[in-house]
Amino acid sequence: LAHDANCCTSSPFLSSVFLHFLLTTMPVSEKECCEWIEAVTGVKTTADSLQEQLKDGVTLCKLINALQPGSVAKIQTSKMAFKQMENINAFTEAARRYGVPDSENFQTVALFENQNMRQVLICIDSLGRQESTPTMYSNTHVTCFLL
Repeated sequence: LAHDANCCTSSPFLSSVFLHFLLTTMPVSEKECCEWIEAVTGVKTTADSLQEQLKDGVTLCKLINALQPGSVAKIQTSKMAFKQMENINAFTEAARRYGVPDSENFQTVALFENQNMRQVLICIDSLGRQESTPTMYSNTHVTCFLL
């Protein structure tokens, strides 16, 4: 491999491959994602029970609506499983429209049935990278994964 510092960012393809590699191999910090969710929405979440706190989709819908008002027109507050899954689906669709690539998004069951929380965190991290307002977590973008 070349020792050029720009070898992984010199083309859009290599850059996306390198980013995908980082996202799938580097640890994603639940704590930092919780802090960012709270900073954006005002909703307190904790890493030890994040899946349970996000499972109904309400906090996720509030998150995307805080970044782009009106992204989810109706947030379901019902305790019925299919309504909660509607919220999650509404969030993932809104995240896709906001700029989260399909490869960094997640399927509803990944969160609702706790099948792949890592992918959920990758999506939240990606959403933070799409957000361009400077915050206390970064000079240019919010990021939830640690290098």
